[in-house]
Amino acid sequence: MFMLGRPTDQGAQTLWMAEAARLLGDLPHDILAHSIDEAIKVSRHGFMPSVGEIRGIADPLLGERRTHIDRLSRMAAALNDAAASQGRSARRHDARLHADHGER
Repeated sequence: MFMLGRPTDQGAQTLWMAEAARLLGDLPHDILAHSIDEAIKVSRHGFMPSVGEIRGIADPLLGERRTHIDRLSRMAAALNDAAASQGRSARRHDARLHADHGER
């Protein structure tokens, strides 16, 4: 088990940092930086929070990011669908005609 407190062995510290980087390497930089900052603010054992504390903050943010990406991807696909675009154009045209004639 690795613990980062006040390591005196440079090799152990290097190994710990490599392991932490491996375990956190899948996170986008902005989420990682924010999560580290927040974990440091509430860390119970000093400056360097554990990987688990960082992941506890980062994972929900990553899930939210994936949801947003999925929604935006579906919106982009719908906008690129020619048939759907023609349908939207026709509905907008009809709505303008109704608005011009006072119908709703």
